[in-house]
Amino acid sequence: PRDRAVVRPGPRRQTPGSAEASGLRAEANELHLKLARRCVDDAYQARRFGLALTFLDQILAASPGNADARAAIEKIQQRRRESLAKVDECLADGNPAKAAALLEKLVEQFPEDDSLVEQLRRCREQKTEVGEVVQRVIPTLAAENKWWSVQRELDHLSHSGVQVRGLADYAAKVK
Repeated sequence: PRDRAVVRPGPRRQTPGSAEASGLRAEANELHLKLARRCVDDAYQARRFGLALTFLDQILAASPGNADARAAIEKIQQRRRESLAKVDECLADGNPAKAAALLEKLVEQFPEDDSLVEQLRRCREQKTEVGEVVQRVIPTLAAENKWWSVQRELDHLSHSGVQVRGLADYAAKVK
């Protein structure tokens, strides 16, 4: 058996070709960052904050220490949390119409967020259900000449924010 010499790698030397490759990678990274920043600006202008988050994440992937990108992400997430808190307030106050309007804006800003889309769908269903009940209950009460009950329902609806056709006619009859 022959003894084999163990070859240990020495310090890595850059060849002229690898220095050029490093320079090209750095240049490509810088171009990618510029493009991502431009896309973030375009997304802000279009009020597409979900898309802006995608490009901000790309900026952080290419430049992990980018404090501006981190601050922008936090600002967008804070705005989203505040908007969702307003939606929750509207729903707690029994105002599905206003909640739906706020959710529609959020879905425009974050169209890829399936939870927002689902919440908007449920909110619209609730609004429709209220409208359907009103279309059946108030006419029945009016037909039975229960005007105090009609007024109570109208008062409740005026606070709910739900707009239902024909209610102005009943409000005029109550007066």
